[in-house]
Amino acid sequence: MTTVLSYKLRAGAPQPAGNFVANREFVIQAFGAEINESTICEDREQLKVSDDMQGLGGDYYSINYRGKDLVTINNINVFDAEETLTPVFVDEDNIPGINVFAP
Repeated sequence: MTTVLSYKLRAGAPQPAGNFVANREFVIQAFGAEINESTICEDREQLKVSDDMQGLGGDYYSINYRGKDLVTINNINVFDAEETLTPVFVDEDNIPGINVFAP
């Protein structure tokens, strides 16, 4: 089982900045970011149910399962799984490697 963090900058469309005609510069007007935590597993036996999804009171934003031609010792089919928790919304300054500046 592997846990992966991914980051998404929440922003509007790029806007021309400064002397756009001469410099062709753009800025992105960010308004926050989100951190997504996903668990990837190659041998999931127990699948989540609808109540585990955020719309029904659970903690998961998305869940994907793919059946495999593998059966465990207990005669149970196993699945490749990717389970993503509901995003955590943060200020864009909290994203590693991002350079925030004001023009």
